[in-house]
Amino acid sequence: MDFLNLPFYLTGTDSIKALAQLKPKSYGDQCISLRDLQFIDPLGLILVLTYLRYYSLVLPKLFLYLPRNYQVRAYLLRSGFLQAAQEYAVFLPAQKPADLIARRDETWLIPLTRFSLEDDVPQLIKNFMTSMHRLMAADARELSQDQLYFCTLLSELCQNIPQHSEDEGFVAAQVYRRKEGRQLHIALGDLGIGLRGSLSKKHDLMSKDEEEIIRYALTQGVSASKEVGRGLGLAQVIKSLQRFNGKFILRSGSGFLEESSKYGQFSQSSFFPGVQIALILNTQ
Repeated sequence: MDFLNLPFYLTGTDSIKALAQLKPKSYGDQCISLRDLQFIDPLGLILVLTYLRYYSLVLPKLFLYLPRNYQVRAYLLRSGFLQAAQEYAVFLPAQKPADLIARRDETWLIPLTRFSLEDDVPQLIKNFMTSMHRLMAADARELSQDQLYFCTLLSELCQNIPQHSEDEGFVAAQVYRRKEGRQLHIALGDLGIGLRGSLSKKHDLMSKDEEEIIRYALTQGVSASKEVGRGLGLAQVIKSLQRFNGKFILRSGSGFLEESSKYGQFSQSSFFPGVQIALILNTQ
């Protein structure tokens, strides 16, 4: 069996770089190993699950070695990752079906959730609002304007998958407590046609490289929706970074872009299908 080892920490763009280095063979048993994993954020969860899903389509059999760290393994369970990943890989060590049923984790605004239709998004937003009120607005009767704005951003990000990817997607949202407030993480991913495939339907992009494609999408937006509160495109998501001292990571095709309120950097990577996104916002 060939082991494809991942590092101790899978967060932010480090997750993209680590997974891009995996080179599975087309023959023999392949095992993606999380054995030494010590921490993983929502983007890391989405990326690992997306890679598992992709490799399960092109490899005869795929294994996933679970973390030795009990707390990390329990985190993967509570997040819904193990329940989703069992569809794509055989776990090592083997897990009983009853051990894959997750109990609710109070820090999750949305546990790892699959969706494929635009009609799935309103329920995601409703669950997000309910959890946000429980976690971030416990002393208030209504959500603040900032928190309602978070719902708009989540709706915009989620709508892009059924509208443009030609694939189903996964989303996860979690809030971390910090000394200076709370930090909201939203991550999404699909294995669809990517930004180039989506934008090429209406725009001539033959001469544009990967960075130009991504920056074009962030400037022009890619949403097809005309409804109030939607149709803002990724450009609106980028505008939120200044307001909330945030960070935005987008991977598509053979590159990824990291934007923050202070800097922006594009990096080349190996090609991978679909689009994977993380939005990180800071709030009081």
